[in-house]
Amino acid sequence: MDSTDERLAKPMRILSFFLIAACIVIAGCGGSNNLGMNSTGNFGDTDNPFASTRQPIATNSVISSFWEIEKLKTAPRVEVTKDSTEHTSTGDVKVQELYYDSPALEGKMLKIFAYYAFPLFKTGVRLPAIIIVHGGTGLASKEQCIEWASKGYAALSMDLPGKGHGRDNSRSEGPSMDDDVIFSVKPSPKSSYLYPAVNSVCRAVSVLSNCKEVDSTRIGVMGSSWGGTITLIANGIDSRISAACTIYGAGFITEDSCWLKNGNLKALGKSGVKVWKQYYDPSSYLASQHGKTLFVGATQDLYYPLKSLLRTYNGAGCIKALCLIPNKSHALDDAASGTITKWFDWAIRSGPELPSIKLAKAAGKLTVTAKGARPVTAVDLVTADGTDFSKATWKSTELKAKDGTWAIEPPAQDVPYYITARDDNGALLASEVHLPLKK
Repeated sequence: MDSTDERLAKPMRILSFFLIAACIVIAGCGGSNNLGMNSTGNFGDTDNPFASTRQPIATNSVISSFWEIEKLKTAPRVEVTKDSTEHTSTGDVKVQELYYDSPALEGKMLKIFAYYAFPLFKTGVRLPAIIIVHGGTGLASKEQCIEWASKGYAALSMDLPGKGHGRDNSRSEGPSMDDDVIFSVKPSPKSSYLYPAVNSVCRAVSVLSNCKEVDSTRIGVMGSSWGGTITLIANGIDSRISAACTIYGAGFITEDSCWLKNGNLKALGKSGVKVWKQYYDPSSYLASQHGKTLFVGATQDLYYPLKSLLRTYNGAGCIKALCLIPNKSHALDDAASGTITKWFDWAIRSGPELPSIKLAKAAGKLTVTAKGARPVTAVDLVTADGTDFSKATWKSTELKAKDGTWAIEPPAQDVPYYITARDDNGALLASEVHLPLKK
């Protein structure tokens, strides 16, 4: 990390010392590489989750032919319509407003609007880059681009295609981002809004790959809500993505989600649901996740329920981590925001590896050993007072250390829980989550 990076890291370290509400779970690519406890209460024995070797990418010939990924990888036509310079506490940032082309149904090319920003104080080096994908009712964010650029990243945030509910100010062409268009598979599966939306993200990767200031081998994608769902699909089809973060977006939408309950999926009929799931549910892309992925979720999320998030996380075939926000629904807190930055700093910026935690269960005791670059100063047991996760309250209890380890009586088998740890620099880590399969 150079001197500029160190200046950027210090305020984040100071802030994160006080933010202990979220947790981060680090794991390898499944199987014996899992760190901590799984849903059955068993424990792995991996000391360094980042040393995991990723599993072979699974392929689905139908899905591979559906997404014309080689066409998406070609250099887009880019039109810059506005240039400006913004002043930040770390230095000046160049901000551009631009349009790039992206394919839609029947070969039509859409004009997609985006903000693009990069630091002017980082010269002579290729930058890591972040693509920011908004959720439903969202728009491109100039502010987020400037924030990431002030941290030393190139950043692009687009208006996803078209307008739709709450998106009258979108400057991108395309269909409306409304539920009836999202859950559409007629006259063809490419009729869904998600088809041009995912394409626009992969085309954004192509935009960044052709920017002279960007290192094309260090591009990450971060999406919230529907943007998280889109991020998981893009990460499943585009091998150029080196790191990803899905905030709330998860798979198994056709099995448990608010859209199952409000009738959007029912309107598709059984055959339509099957088609939609094959092409647009992230569960179809878990085995082929390319970039290292951080899964961020809230324990009371009503859109993407906790169990669906955890099923998605457990099935992802990549180096991965899980960040849970207790006692919230579909909302970020400062701790989770700091964790997201640390994730990308490690994944695509050569930042420090996140600390690891090891659990063991023997003689009726649960033993925690946590280690990292900094001393671990606190370990907490976080438990829920019920298995209906939309209503349960999660409580954190600090544990006492003895000879560098923490030992407790494990909670009852039907009690949801996880264990968190933090070091003297505020870094957050946790075991995997124990969640009973039944509510």
